[in-house]
Amino acid sequence: TRDGRKGIFVKVDENVEKLLGIAEDVARSIGLEKMEKIEKYKALYLIDASEEDMERIDEELVKIESELGNLSFITPSSTYHMFMTGLNGQKMSSSVPESAIFLTDPIEEARKKVMKAKTGGRVTLEEQRKYGGNPEECVVYQLFLYHLIESDKELENIYISCKNGDLICGDCKKRAAEAIENLLMDLKEKRESAKESIRDFMS
Repeated sequence: TRDGRKGIFVKVDENVEKLLGIAEDVARSIGLEKMEKIEKYKALYLIDASEEDMERIDEELVKIESELGNLSFITPSSTYHMFMTGLNGQKMSSSVPESAIFLTDPIEEARKKVMKAKTGGRVTLEEQRKYGGNPEECVVYQLFLYHLIESDKELENIYISCKNGDLICGDCKKRAAEAIENLLMDLKEKRESAKESIRDFMS
């Protein structure tokens, strides 16, 4: 809870008293004695529970939920992932070096990859100015979105400027290449610094 109290909380509105009773049995089965049941909050507060106790309780509740056939105690969760398009516009693959920037790539090679990356730009500069680009199809914009720019406002400005034809692909590529260059240089310095630390641990 927000005030740091540990407990078991019922997530449904039916059979609350019965479920709190089950929760109490689980808590007592691992040796907990001090607890406070508040039915209107659908809560069983565990006064003397440790983090290890809570992990054991969660394990037991998962087993019970599978028997009950519902989600009475454990809130369901999920993670969502997006696969980034390769620099060449195809699927990113380690077997196709030009499709991705690797953290061990020489800086100049990484820069060349960015400058050759597929964009959502028009065929000619005139068309780009007239019709605008397609950031949704642009791998360089994906680099900004997922790796290089944290500010949502800045990303929005790039998106709108591209759609309006105010941005040209070459400028975006140069900006992305410089950001990648700085990132790899920083990583290289940290890698070299870590080598000294590793020697300290190994000695």
